[in-house]
Amino acid sequence: MSTAAAVAATTETRVAATGKKDLALKILGALGGLAFMAFGAGKVMAGEEYVANFAAWGLPKWLLIQVGIFEILGGLLYLLPRTASLGGIIGTAIMTVAIGAHAAHGEFAHLVMPVLFLALFLAVGWMRRAELFRLIGPRA
Repeated sequence: MSTAAAVAATTETRVAATGKKDLALKILGALGGLAFMAFGAGKVMAGEEYVANFAAWGLPKWLLIQVGIFEILGGLLYLLPRTASLGGIIGTAIMTVAIGAHAAHGEFAHLVMPVLFLALFLAVGWMRRAELFRLIGPRA
């Protein structure tokens, strides 16, 4: 195989891999964003389970609504590739606090969802870090 053919084959492989990666990121972003928005809507609408959890933790109802608003905002940002990293930052902060709250109250069975979402936000955020740097990086 000639050098030109090897370069062309390598480039074609990279393009195919990038296309698959972009598709995977779009699917993960859509699923994660929609799910995060649904959880946020449950909090904003003061769903029974959320109200009971916050009350048991000694947290006020206004904080429940505030968290829900930020989850909806984070989910919306997460849906768009250009702003997915910003949504991931919001989601990472919320999930880190959620993990701490559940662990502090011995609710270890409830750690699964926050840990999965945290892993998703960190993984996609890492893969989309170039978009984040373009969005918030230094301007010339």
